[in-house]
Amino acid sequence: MSPLLFVLIMECLTRSLQHATQISKFRYHPMCKSLKLINLCFADDLILFCKGTRSDVSIFKEVLVKFSAATGLSINANKSDIYFGGVTATERRIIAQEIQLPEGSFPLRYLGVPMRPTKWRHEDCDIILHKIILKLLSWTSRHLSFAGRMLLIHSVLFGLRNYWMSVFVLPQSIIKEVEKIFRGFLWGASGNRKNSDLVWVKWIKDIYLKGVNFWNYILKPDSSWYWRKLCHLRSKFSKTEILAAGVSGRFKPSKLYNSTLNQQLVGYHHAVWCKLTLPKH
Repeated sequence: MSPLLFVLIMECLTRSLQHATQISKFRYHPMCKSLKLINLCFADDLILFCKGTRSDVSIFKEVLVKFSAATGLSINANKSDIYFGGVTATERRIIAQEIQLPEGSFPLRYLGVPMRPTKWRHEDCDIILHKIILKLLSWTSRHLSFAGRMLLIHSVLFGLRNYWMSVFVLPQSIIKEVEKIFRGFLWGASGNRKNSDLVWVKWIKDIYLKGVNFWNYILKPDSSWYWRKLCHLRSKFSKTEILAAGVSGRFKPSKLYNSTLNQQLVGYHHAVWCKLTLPKH
């Protein structure tokens, strides 16, 4: 079937549906009433919308039967489903039997994209994080330079993220999680890479320290702002305190901060700071 002929046939079906809804007591889907939207066509797929009652579904069935008799095209029951919202189980079963289509469940998948009638929840976005992580796992097994990782992020990962953002309104927490994964991959914090392999660690060693021990390093006036801040910590914390804040070879700022506090452990602290009884401040 040529594309032009297919468009003409779909236009004929749309007009038949519109005519049937105008001469009958048809009730629109609540979300489509203001637009008087009855159907949507994309490629060779068709979506029909109506209120979830037997009378409204019967109108659609009558139009489809006449359309099939005229064109020879009919519904493929193996690839079609009927979806309900706010309809009782008994009514759903009767309507599905009348139109002879199986009842589908949300989220439905269209062109590989999961769709649901409400906004995406955090747990619905696992597929996005899963696809990104799978690509990162295949890339981190190779020895990529900083420029190579940057190129992959801009050309592939950002394209993947922007595609999903163009289809759905993603939760802000998912966007931040995706950006966190990107940063980790760019700076070498993902996979089994050691801290000494990070780009910024190599930069500090080669540009600033140049073989000199950090505690014996003499700060230069032309050093960058963040490096000056790091060096100034030597006057506030001792080497012993900083080394004690390390856990499994990784520095924990919270542990260093807590070590500077004058804390006195009391026996009733669990009752005061229980998650179910947080006191007012």
